[in-house]
Amino acid sequence: MTEIFQIFLLGVSLCSFYWIYRGRYPTLGDFVGVLLAAYAVLAAYDGATLALHEYARTYDGRVTPGVVVALVEPPKTRWPRHPRGGPRFWYALQRFATEGSRIHEVLGRLILTGSPRVWTIEYRYDCERAQGCYGRDAVSEEMWRQTYPGQTIEVRRPNRELDDSRLEDNPQWKTAIVDVGVGGALLLTAGAVSGRLKRRGPRYLTARAVVTAIEPLRSGDEPAWRIKFAYFDSKGEAHEGTDEVVAAKWKAGDEGVAVFPPHRPELATFRPLETA
Repeated sequence: MTEIFQIFLLGVSLCSFYWIYRGRYPTLGDFVGVLLAAYAVLAAYDGATLALHEYARTYDGRVTPGVVVALVEPPKTRWPRHPRGGPRFWYALQRFATEGSRIHEVLGRLILTGSPRVWTIEYRYDCERAQGCYGRDAVSEEMWRQTYPGQTIEVRRPNRELDDSRLEDNPQWKTAIVDVGVGGALLLTAGAVSGRLKRRGPRYLTARAVVTAIEPLRSGDEPAWRIKFAYFDSKGEAHEGTDEVVAAKWKAGDEGVAVFPPHRPELATFRPLETA
C-alpha cells in the first residue's frame, strides 16, 4: 500500500469520525484540511526523528573512511512518467509521496538549496560487516558536482548503529529544522483551509418567540408545565419548540426568547424576554 493511499484513507476515516461527532457532512475544506494536517504531522515527525539521529551521530558517533560508489542525477523530466509509457497522474502522486519526494522534503530542498531536485551520492564505508556498509545522501548540486566515483570520503555514523550514516560534510541540522517548520506551516494551512482558524461565531443564537400553548405536566411531586412556542431562525424559517417550566406565568400569545445553536435551530429552549 503506497503512502499516498494511506494518507487518503486517513483523511476519509477522520472525516467520517467528524461527520459522526458533529452530525453533519464534512465539506471539501474539511477533507483537504485533514490531508494537509496528516502531511504536517508526517513532516514534523520526520524532522524530529532526523534531529534525534543527527544528535546521535554528532555527540555519540564517529567518523570512518568511505568511498563514493555512484552519483545519481535527478531526472530531467519534471513530470514523472509511468514505467510503461506516458505520464500518469496517479503514478505522479505515488512518486510525490515516496521518501525523498514528499511535500515537506521538496519544500525543504527548495528553501535550503534553491532547487527542488534531488542530487544523490551513494557510498560505501567501513563498519563491523565484512563487506562494509552502504549509505545514500541527498546533497546540494554544488557538492554533487565536486564529487566523483571512487573518491575517498569521510562518513559519520552513531557508534551503536550500522546503517544510520551521512557524509561528514553534509550535516542534517538545517534539514531537520526546516522539516519541522514546514510541518508547522502545513498545519496552519490546514487550519485555514478547513476554517478552523476563523473567528468562531456565537455558540447560541436568540430569536423572538411567541407562546402558542401551555399544558399541565406533573414531574414527581412538584407540578410543572409544558410550554409550546413558535419562532423564526436566522434564515427566516419557522420552527415550533417545546420546553418545561415550573411556574405557570405564561399564556398563549405571550412573548419570550428562543435560544438555539446556530447549526441546529430546531433545538430551542424558551426564556423570558428579560434574559435576552
